[in-house]
Amino acid sequence: KPFCAWHTAVYSRVALAAVGLLSIVCGSISGFGALSWAGMHLSPVGVNLAPFLSLGVGLDDLFVIAHALLRHASLQDDPAARVRAALADSGPSVLLTTGANVCAFLVAASVRIPALYIFCWQIGATLAFNLFFLLTLFVPFCALDSYRVAARRADIFPCLPAAHHRDLVQNTRDGDRDDNPNNVDEEDSRDDVGEIKRMVRSEESVVEQHSPVSIASFAERVLASKILLRNAMTKACVLLVWLVFTAAMAAIGFTQTKSGLPLSEVALDGSYQAAYVAIQEVHFAAYESYLITRSGVSFESEQVQADMVQQQLAVQSASHTSDSPTLREISWFANSTFSFLANVNLPRGNPIDSPVNSTQFYDQFFQWIQTAGSSFTEDLWCFNRTAFMLVDDDGVNTERISCVQYAFDAVDTALGSCRQRFVQSGLHDTDEYVAAITSSRSACDSHNNVTSSGSSSSAADGNHAFVYGYIFEFWQQYVTIWDTFYRVVGFALLGVLLVTSLLLFSLQSAGIIIVVILSVLFQLFGLMALVGVRLNAISVANYAIAVGMSVEFTAHYAFAFRVARDGASRTERAKQALAEMLAPATAGMMSTVLALLTLLGSEFSFIRKYYFGMLFTMVLLGYLNGMLVLPVMMSIVGPARLDAVAPGDCSSSRSSSCSTAAGEDYSAMSEDGDAAIMQGGK
Repeated sequence: KPFCAWHTAVYSRVALAAVGLLSIVCGSISGFGALSWAGMHLSPVGVNLAPFLSLGVGLDDLFVIAHALLRHASLQDDPAARVRAALADSGPSVLLTTGANVCAFLVAASVRIPALYIFCWQIGATLAFNLFFLLTLFVPFCALDSYRVAARRADIFPCLPAAHHRDLVQNTRDGDRDDNPNNVDEEDSRDDVGEIKRMVRSEESVVEQHSPVSIASFAERVLASKILLRNAMTKACVLLVWLVFTAAMAAIGFTQTKSGLPLSEVALDGSYQAAYVAIQEVHFAAYESYLITRSGVSFESEQVQADMVQQQLAVQSASHTSDSPTLREISWFANSTFSFLANVNLPRGNPIDSPVNSTQFYDQFFQWIQTAGSSFTEDLWCFNRTAFMLVDDDGVNTERISCVQYAFDAVDTALGSCRQRFVQSGLHDTDEYVAAITSSRSACDSHNNVTSSGSSSSAADGNHAFVYGYIFEFWQQYVTIWDTFYRVVGFALLGVLLVTSLLLFSLQSAGIIIVVILSVLFQLFGLMALVGVRLNAISVANYAIAVGMSVEFTAHYAFAFRVARDGASRTERAKQALAEMLAPATAGMMSTVLALLTLLGSEFSFIRKYYFGMLFTMVLLGYLNGMLVLPVMMSIVGPARLDAVAPGDCSSSRSSSCSTAAGEDYSAMSEDGDAAIMQGGK
């Protein structure tokens, strides 16, 4: 318990914990503020998820630094040396994990999908500011707190001294002390010196008696020595179970995961909206869409008119286009009793789909729009050539006027754009929505920009249209959702690989970390498929977060293994790294889970499934893979030790010679200072 020592106010660090949480809050707010200042719109996905990832990553880093301070309890009377030693131990791994996360999300931001692009920037900026406030707020307060401990001042109220360090000795005297403070026998002085020395070293007792080193002892003596790393057989069994479970979850994930996000899953449980959406998805799965001809098309061209007729037929034959009514039956253009071509051709005995002569087009059009065509005015956009026009960046007129209003001025009025309605039905599952979108779009594009010679042309020479509607607005993302998933996760892993290989000075370590993170993703993917979590923008963002969470449980351990004591075998270094990292990793995991428990109270099943369910599972899987599987892998194929401590440099306690020297220096300091302490007390 790095932040709490209930038996003494000196070694409690509630104020330090509060400052740590404040640094995380400041990082999150600053990240959002910086992006807003830069003019980037905040994504609802990022606003919901960024605080949880910020909390998870930030708490892990806080615990790593706090445990490093506890490991250097022997230096409590030299606060500067203690903070230097703690940062030498924890600083590189904190920089490694945060840097890897920031790089991963910034690389993933190269995916040009607005929601995910903004989300990745939000996460990257938030984590970067987290690191900034960790270094500028939390670490300096660690130094101040270390000075408080050295001065034996109480936590929260450092202006008050902790009386028991000196008064306890004086209050436990049996009354044999003479009124003259100089008249103290040698035996009592030795007793006082021993009591003061015990009190001075009481934080070392905290380290020995409480959870951090209890977990460390369990990790090294039980979990590592008797279970995970006992011999080659136990290592093989751990890896076999891991491989089988990972392969099974990957198979389930890639074969059973469906894309989409039904509205019935988003609606509030038990509400009338949920009941309505459930009925609509089953019994009223039909939506109106439009075949829209763009601005700039020469509608009077006979070739354009012929292409528009062929485009009608193609879209009508597309998957899930309804036959009741058909596109041509309700179109303003052709093949209906009141359509434009029918109004022109039927009285003349011409085929109904025959194009109108280009020189007569607008005369016929404005005659029709005043009579039978008046019911189609909402599907037509006209503009006056001589009036003041509002144009877009491409020089296309954007000022819409009523075609009926200017029908008497046919010389200066032209048809700017139009739409033809059609219905897409039989849509129950995401795959059907995707088929309807891709099929109708392909049919439309097959008759775009075609001249009489059959070659591609500009929009001004040929037909140029597109299809759009309600289903395109909400289900378009699922056309490329799998490609998006692969790109986001792939870019995130690439960012982690680059940063970890550079900061660990080992491509081998980075490769092992990537393998473990991939296993976490495969396991999460399979488990989420079993509970019905679909692939959508929310879950893709969560899988990107899973990469970041997994880095926290793997990179810290990889760094501890890389700088473990010199001369030890891979197995011994794996044990030492596990003993060092299990306690902060466990504390970080539990604190993150406690923060997530608040989501269980949500009335929306969507929140419980996609937020609590996914985040809780990824934290648990990251912890188990990082603390159980990674040590076994490192003990077999781990990299050589990194010479992080130069000869004679005692900035890191991982050097056995430095640790011995530090202990000897502290013992000498304590023994030489005992008399001074006693003299000052009297």
